Amino acid sequence: MTHSTLPAISSAVDEDCRSAAVPAPPRQQPRRASLQMQRYRLLVVEDDDDLRNAVLLPAFADAGYACTGVGTALEMYRCLAGQSFDLILLDIGLPDEDGFRSIKHLRSLTKAAIIILTGMDSDADRIRGLSSGADAYLSKPIDSDVLLAWVRTIIRRVGDGPGNAADAQIKAATNWRLSGNGWHLLAPDDRAVILSPPERIIVNVLIAAGGKTVHRDELASRLMGEIRTFTPNKLEMLIHRFRAKVLRVTGQQLPLMAIRGVGYIFNA
Repeated sequence: MTHSTLPAISSAVDEDCRSAAVPAPPRQQPRRASLQMQRYRLLVVEDDDDLRNAVLLPAFADAGYACTGVGTALEMYRCLAGQSFDLILLDIGLPDEDGFRSIKHLRSLTKAAIIILTGMDSDADRIRGLSSGADAYLSKPIDSDVLLAWVRTIIRRVGDGPGNAADAQIKAATNWRLSGNGWHLLAPDDRAVILSPPERIIVNVLIAAGGKTVHRDELASRLMGEIRTFTPNKLEMLIHRFRAKVLRVTGQQLPLMAIRGVGYIFNA
């Protein structure tokens, strides 16, 4: 593959996660891509349509990675609700969310590595990005071979095999379960959390979803249907207090994750 230089960021483009996966171009052979590398999964979050689809995704696919591209933070969270990734390449100039806030939110959702690729190259921005939880902070324009070298280095640093970074949270949460007619939540070490009526509804609905995202409106509707005093604006605070309660009782983080702008998922 010839060397190419990544252009500067331009217009915002939103696209569906499922249609964004880009296979390696059929007329080109992957550049010494091993079978193991092909199993690594990359999520490219870049709102410049041309940069994402014409430069980044083909470069990663040609190198043997399984890659998916999206143009907004909302589409990124939707992808993370249904898939796991080893590395996220993130532009912090997204149209629908401040990128530095995205990094902090991603750290609560996944253990995937995060590389920032941005046109914001001041020292203050670099420090802020790395302090927020990014594994590397790269500035545009950048040579594609240099970017690929960074990706390989960061993936080796964060995990010992494909899928380990993104799947570790899920694998650690496989033994959370209900007992006592749904009124007790048992942690993996069998410590029991006695559930209040609203907490029981939340956990039962999320576990019944089988690891799929439950829209916040659906969850709020179920709560309002069974608890007269409940209003939708109380949902986030209820879940915040529930997480704190579980941590206090069991000493473990509840595997209940918020998908910004969508809803909640329970990886049990």
